[in-house]
Amino acid sequence: MSLATYRTAITYFMAAVGLASVSLVKETGAALLLFALAGTVFSYLLNRKRIHILPVYLWNGLAVVIFLLFILDYVFITGTLIGSASRFATVLLVTKLFDLRTSRDYLLLFILVFFQLLAAAASTVSPMFFLVLSLFIMGSIWAMIIFSIERDWRMHNPSRPALTRPVFGLPFLAGTVLLTMASIVLTLSLFFIIPRLGAGFLKARAADTVKVSGFSDKVNLGAIGPVKKDPTVVMRVELPGRERPPAPLYFRGTSFDHYNGSSWQRTDETKKALPRRSDGTFKLRSRANKPLEQVILLEPLETDLLFAASFTTAVDADFSYVLADDAGSLYLPTMHYSRVEYRVYSDLSPSVPEEAPDGETLRRYLALPGMERDEEERIENLLLSIIKGRTTAMDRARAIEGFLKANYRYTLDPRSDPSKGALEDFLFYSKEGYCEHYATAMAVLLRKAGIPSRLVTGFAQGSWNSFGNYLLVRQQDAHSWVEAYIPDYGWTTFDPTPSEGTLPPETSTLYMYLDSLRWRWTRYIIHYTLSDQQRLAFGMDKRTRKFLSSIKRSLSSPPDRPDLNPLVLALTALLLALVLAKRLSGGHGAGRTKTPAFYREMLDILEKRGLRRKDSETPMEFALRTGDPVVGK
Repeated sequence: MSLATYRTAITYFMAAVGLASVSLVKETGAALLLFALAGTVFSYLLNRKRIHILPVYLWNGLAVVIFLLFILDYVFITGTLIGSASRFATVLLVTKLFDLRTSRDYLLLFILVFFQLLAAAASTVSPMFFLVLSLFIMGSIWAMIIFSIERDWRMHNPSRPALTRPVFGLPFLAGTVLLTMASIVLTLSLFFIIPRLGAGFLKARAADTVKVSGFSDKVNLGAIGPVKKDPTVVMRVELPGRERPPAPLYFRGTSFDHYNGSSWQRTDETKKALPRRSDGTFKLRSRANKPLEQVILLEPLETDLLFAASFTTAVDADFSYVLADDAGSLYLPTMHYSRVEYRVYSDLSPSVPEEAPDGETLRRYLALPGMERDEEERIENLLLSIIKGRTTAMDRARAIEGFLKANYRYTLDPRSDPSKGALEDFLFYSKEGYCEHYATAMAVLLRKAGIPSRLVTGFAQGSWNSFGNYLLVRQQDAHSWVEAYIPDYGWTTFDPTPSEGTLPPETSTLYMYLDSLRWRWTRYIIHYTLSDQQRLAFGMDKRTRKFLSSIKRSLSSPPDRPDLNPLVLALTALLLALVLAKRLSGGHGAGRTKTPAFYREMLDILEKRGLRRKDSETPMEFALRTGDPVVGK
């Protein structure tokens, strides 16, 4: 291929990289991408025939119009700099493809591609960005080589036509790929070595914020049901030092204290900032048992809640401060519109009694909704039949939990009678429902029995990903359960929903493998922090010390026990192999010198002109035969 063909190829390769970059920016839009793709193909057809449909000054005027549209887009339509800038760069890129005349035009096009890459870097956490970045590096190296050769040719051969003979081949492409890989390896090395600063100037609000139900200050009965059909990922949870969860985990979100017959409400919105310990963690409560450590990577959610396994004792995160209400729910100061990572500690089996709530708090957790007389009597009679013979609060709570599990059918599409109250319909007529119905029924029955209770919403269990050793928690895992205050135990978790209501959805092996790749990219690239660097450095230091210690022990083994010294034997064998190889190369190749590349090239040129050096001729003899003494030098 000619140099011009290479130039065209790399130009459209880089344009494709630019379009791939902005495709990762969701604000760009599919319609604009299709327009850009069509314009790119059309410009290629025109450039092949060297057709310029408009003069230069009109293209410049069009660029000004596009810039004004970018301002309008940013001010009145998008409102986000990255979204507007990515659209502006895309339109300008396609426009520039129709006006490639000078080297400056090509340079401007490559700059536009670079800014498209920056927009993608600032607005996506997709692993596909790494592939796009790699292609950009390879294309940039390729372009620099091609345009450098073309510039040098024109500089030293101003009167000659453009270089048309083939100058590149497969070795050039392979060399470019290897150089790209070396650049990426060097970049990644610097990425992991250079100290991380937790600042970002181009952070944007996530466009794919997950809408979650059941976590506002008011939840209507039935709000969580539709969510349980949504496979959207909510969070991923690592359990350091564990290969599996120690027990079914309930990731607590928030709780509600008031039920009015159709919805639950949180009447006390008071939140207090958690105290910060000397080690930097936020203290929530003290427990006697060893806490469960969790590293949670939370997706962008339309809530200010932080989720953690019940019951949380401390939070370790790079937050300015963390808030908590009197029920132990955790909050950030504002909604998190980007992924957040934090470490929490939870006590799964509290055995130390908490301080008893005051009288006012207990009254809130014992309040009952207004009921018709006959409905109230039926609920009282049902309660008496359930707790008959049980004297302690714990026994009564377990009896209510077991009764609901055994006598009601779990379904996400329960029958309902609008003429009846939701609780009455569930307990005495339809006898079917999902977690909210079970939790509401238990909370009301507990309160009827004089046991303070509250309804809790969050996520249950999740799916264990063995490829990455973490829990994958999705909207499908949304759940409601009950917390009751039991004397001598404190607030205790009860789940009256049958087991089929808490089983994680079936997930294919391929899905889990791909999700583990996405998680590793997000965890170790996007959220790679100074703490990660410190752990990596300490780990490398520990392994290095261990390796050096093993060498020291090996070298200090007794001489009469060579079997204890395998390292010395291996090093000795390697040394002998190197000495032998050197002797063999010296014996067969002594006195030989490598023929310089320029001399071999000269021999090839002379051979094409009919002067071939014989195998028996020395360089000087060949030079005398050609009549040119320079040949022998």
